[in-house]
Amino acid sequence: MRLVVKPDMLFRKRGKSGLVALNLDMAQVAEFVKQRLGKEVEMGGCKAPITMFIVEPFMPHDQEFYLSIVSERLGSTLSFSESGGIEIEENWDKVKTIFLPTEKSLTNEACAPLIATLPLEIWILASWK
Repeated sequence: MRLVVKPDMLFRKRGKSGLVALNLDMAQVAEFVKQRLGKEVEMGGCKAPITMFIVEPFMPHDQEFYLSIVSERLGSTLSFSESGGIEIEENWDKVKTIFLPTEKSLTNEACAPLIATLPLEIWILASWK
C-alpha cells in the first residue's frame, strides 16, 4: 500500500514547506517521520516542534477540492472550493464560505451557497446523499 504522511499540526502550507510526502511505502514513511519529528517549525506566527503525524492511504487523483470546517461558539464556518491543493492560499477568491448556526442542521439547502456556482458534475457529487 502506498501512503501519504504529513504533520498533524495547526498550521498551513505544509506542502510548500516540504512537510508532506506522497506515494511512499512504510519504510519511507518511517524515515520521513524520523527526519522531522521534534523539528521546530514556524508558520503564520505559530512556533512549535512537530510532534504528531497523519499517515493515510495515497489516492491518485486528477482534481483536488478544499474543505474547511471551523467550529465556533455560535456555530460552524464551512468553506469549500473546487480549486484545492497547495495553491489554495493564492486562490482564496475561489473559496465560498457559509456560517451554519449551532441550532441548524447541515442540509443541501444550507450548503446551497457553497455549491451553487460549481460545474454540474461537481454539484452532483456535492449533492449526493
